[in-house]
Amino acid sequence: MNSQENHKKLMREIYRYPKCSYAELELKRRTSRVEKFAPIFNERLRKGIIVDLGCGMGTYSKEINSRMIIGLDFSIEGLAIAKDYCPFGSFICGDLEHLPFKEKSINAFFSFCSIYCLTLPSQYKLFEELFRTLKENGNIILVEPNDLNPFKEKWPKQPLNKNRVEKRLKEIGFKNVEVKFCNFIPRFVAKRGSGPVFSIFKGLERILEYLRIPFAGAIMVYAEK
Repeated sequence: MNSQENHKKLMREIYRYPKCSYAELELKRRTSRVEKFAPIFNERLRKGIIVDLGCGMGTYSKEINSRMIIGLDFSIEGLAIAKDYCPFGSFICGDLEHLPFKEKSINAFFSFCSIYCLTLPSQYKLFEELFRTLKENGNIILVEPNDLNPFKEKWPKQPLNKNRVEKRLKEIGFKNVEVKFCNFIPRFVAKRGSGPVFSIFKGLERILEYLRIPFAGAIMVYAEK
């Protein structure tokens, strides 16, 4: 078994989601910053067939204003939860390196903290697959952990590097590529979802994003075919 296969095996072990209650899913919803990023996805993603890459338990799939939402993940346990949590979605067990879609068949792709579970070569392979399967004028929005964050998760995770991602997407052929720093609210604050402390951090976050501070928790990648 080579290193790539070992890495995939390890990721599958990490993401064996246990059964959880609706309350636990709502907590996951808050810590995943749905209140911040779901409106951006709904505003900027092309209408039509939309794919949630690494959908997990369907936290974001449920928030997309489309009845043609497809969730893709390698976790059978996560997909089982997603089907109950987001009954109008279609959920597929699959590999992000080899997307199970025909050429030029998808209008838009998005992700939230899933691509960083791939090795760097696998991330580049996924970018090529996104370009292959997107329709003309289709687009992608990826919100992923930032490689420059001093508190980033380390191996086996691979946070994304802004400059490297931007360069690779342009090489593949994507246009109108934008990569921004985002998500400055710590997880323990995001869990609150509201209240004075949360409001203070949201105000601070807007300032830090405006100043383009590079030590954000995540980067948001936008690109069009």
